[in-house]
Amino acid sequence: MNNFPVEDNGPRARLRFPIQQDVRYQCVKGSRTFAVGLGKTLEISSREVRFTTQHAFMHGQKMRLAVNWPATLDDACRIQLEISGWIVQSEPGKAAVTIERYEFRTRGNSATLYAGLESLQLGRAANRQLANFLDLDPYTVPRADGGSC
Repeated sequence: MNNFPVEDNGPRARLRFPIQQDVRYQCVKGSRTFAVGLGKTLEISSREVRFTTQHAFMHGQKMRLAVNWPATLDDACRIQLEISGWIVQSEPGKAAVTIERYEFRTRGNSATLYAGLESLQLGRAANRQLANFLDLDPYTVPRADGGSC
């Protein structure tokens, strides 16, 4: 895949950007969550996100996505793009979701969160597994100026 935007002339014509980042997804109905998984974004446009999946989905299913965004806030705070939408296309291992609602949110200071995990006294191996599950970097140290996200 190239690093340039791709223009599609099809029925859903939009400028698509080949942004490849980790994504966590949830298939929801009301307040219930039916499937949770991890994938990678393939392309993002102003109205749609294409990403890899671990599950098969049906057209019209409601989805929530959390995309690790490649930029940081003030060169220190990691952010994520949270998206709500519906499946508009699905095939084995891939899906496309409309962007009905989105919000950029901070992902917090991983050093502070990891210090909180240490206080649970679960043991080093369990802390690392939990940090990986929560998408934290267990080797991050606090900023020198004492600031936090």
